[in-house]
Amino acid sequence: MSDGYVGMQLIPRRDGYVGGIDHFGMVANGTYADGSSAAIINGTSVNLPLVNLSKYSANATLYYETETWGARISEAYRGKYLSGAGGNGNIGEGYEATNNVDFSAHYNFSKHLKATLEGLNITNQHIVQYTDIPAHRIEVNTSSGRTILWGMTYEY
Repeated sequence: MSDGYVGMQLIPRRDGYVGGIDHFGMVANGTYADGSSAAIINGTSVNLPLVNLSKYSANATLYYETETWGARISEAYRGKYLSGAGGNGNIGEGYEATNNVDFSAHYNFSKHLKATLEGLNITNQHIVQYTDIPAHRIEVNTSSGRTILWGMTYEY
């Protein structure tokens, strides 16, 4: 049973003309969400944040688009969150905050032929899972590395 939940989201968007530059745009959102629930750990009631809920998250994309070419860079932040109430004497288990940055670009050689370039996780953000909130014992530290993709598309 949830003891409470409160949240708010803000989503600004601007297309076409930002900062005096034609073809430039941005989209962003930020979310605040807070809530808690009682859990029984080793026979004791403990008030924990809601599972899978980050208190803060935000996304932003800046882009420049013309008929010939375009580019964008995006950032996605997710605050720390619990994945479970814990067990075996541990109070909570969860994930540390992440901040991922991606980019993409394209160039249209003609109305049929397009080249693309994408970079995923260009800052090589790790995913860190821990157990026991007070002790913060790291269980897993995963790194998928950076991914760079390029390609050509032909449409007929």
